[in-house]
Amino acid sequence: GVGAVVVILARPFEGLLLLVPALIALAMANRTPRVWLPIIVTGVLGASWLAYDNYRITGRALRLPYREYYEQYEIVPPFSILPISVAPRNLRHFDLESRNRGTYERARSWHLLIDRPLDWITLLRYYYGNLIWLLPVLVFMPALWRSRKTRFAVSLVAFLGAASLIEVWWYPHYGAPVLAAVLILVAQSMRYLAQWKYQGRRVGRFLVNAMPVAVFLVMIASEAEATSKHWTADQIVSRNAQIAQKENIETELLKNQPGQHVIFVSYAGLSSPHEEWIYNPANMDAAPVIWALDLGQTENEKLRNYYAGRSFWRFKPAKSLSIEPY
Repeated sequence: GVGAVVVILARPFEGLLLLVPALIALAMANRTPRVWLPIIVTGVLGASWLAYDNYRITGRALRLPYREYYEQYEIVPPFSILPISVAPRNLRHFDLESRNRGTYERARSWHLLIDRPLDWITLLRYYYGNLIWLLPVLVFMPALWRSRKTRFAVSLVAFLGAASLIEVWWYPHYGAPVLAAVLILVAQSMRYLAQWKYQGRRVGRFLVNAMPVAVFLVMIASEAEATSKHWTADQIVSRNAQIAQKENIETELLKNQPGQHVIFVSYAGLSSPHEEWIYNPANMDAAPVIWALDLGQTENEKLRNYYAGRSFWRFKPAKSLSIEPY
């Protein structure tokens, strides 16, 4: 019960895809009050908390925060079967419409038949750690389907895989609700492999013991390649060093122009919506340097009037990492 509530809170759509079949299967196997009473009580408490959380954030018990976010900022729906919204949106500081429209159109075309399997391969690589573990699953899939013990796990993964075809975006964590089913299939396929014999020899047991060694060697080779090509996490962070650049801008500004400042940031021309510069402390009014979004002359004047005693600057990271007077 508690696990179901957590899954629904974390991933409502994918969580329901897992929860509904699981509850149906459980109802077919066991309908005693001893089993269902804790589930119902936990479910009611979880639904009540979700409704309260929705109400505190969006003002409506049945309105999810993501829905509120979507209607304020985005036009491309999360599902390809839904139309693009034509209602006005706020804060279009990135060229998100063209980027998201492209993804949306691709999800509604034949490209999805290529993109989504690749997304699932990425998901399985993250969950398994290495795609070597996928080989026994593929080889013994007929046996996994025939077995009553694993047929439900196969069905859950297939069900979520089919449902993912209507989602515009698909990231590895979207499949988290079926992680247990995915791991069950790996464990059972390894058991089948361990029993496999070739000409009376237990070749399968040798392969089961050899696979962890193979995974370890592949991991070492992969990390060595990443290190040689400067792909490791610490090297990537040091290469981008955006936080350090932001701090340097503030330090130089306060050194050359003592006092309090506001920097208007224009994101025009940036290729990624994840390149964010606007971070401020909790007590923003007391900060010596405030970073603000450039919303145009009219909206900017409101902020200039509010911070009348400060100096104002422009910053266009796509053009230069230097600020200029507003």
